[in-house]
Amino acid sequence: MKLLPRFSLRAGLVSLTVVALLAVSLRAAVLGEPWAIGAGVGLLSIPALLLVHASFYSAARLLSRGSVPATDAAVPDNGRGQA
Repeated sequence: MKLLPRFSLRAGLVSLTVVALLAVSLRAAVLGEPWAIGAGVGLLSIPALLLVHASFYSAARLLSRGSVPATDAAVPDNGRGQA
């Protein structure tokens, strides 16, 4: 039974580097550096954009469930009153 997953040394070093860069840019943003504030806003706008897209998609899915079933709309009437 394995308690810990296997990670390579490369994956650990890459994640350490990414977290260090995020910490440096966060500190620069707190100190008021414009590039860091812009980068933070840019990174935070991506999840916000995905959330807006998901909400509009959900709203469109709910609104598309109109009162006309798909089977009734697909069957032509041919003017005789029968399908």
